[in-house]
Amino acid sequence: MPEPLWKQTERRIARQFGGIVISRLGVKGVDVETDWLCIEVKERNQLPVWINEALDRARKAGGEKKLGIVILHQKGYREDVVMLAVSDFRQWFGELRRKVVIS
Repeated sequence: MPEPLWKQTERRIARQFGGIVISRLGVKGVDVETDWLCIEVKERNQLPVWINEALDRARKAGGEKKLGIVILHQKGYREDVVMLAVSDFRQWFGELRRKVVIS
């Protein structure tokens, strides 16, 4: 039986960020952990068109000199969410696989 797409996606993201998949069916927690990140992976057949359009606009406006991000805000929710492309994350913040020393 082939592995489900969501599981393949979690494994791909874990490899990309140098982490491990820790999600298990029936166990609450994040999907992937690295030395410096806890990643919750959400697999969808299609994201809302407006999300992709918003990110495309921000990236185009920023060009190569500014980081294009989208801030998602839900009325009444305690935190806003920052969204950016993984390729931009890597370009601006460096290698995805790194060890962080916490003193």
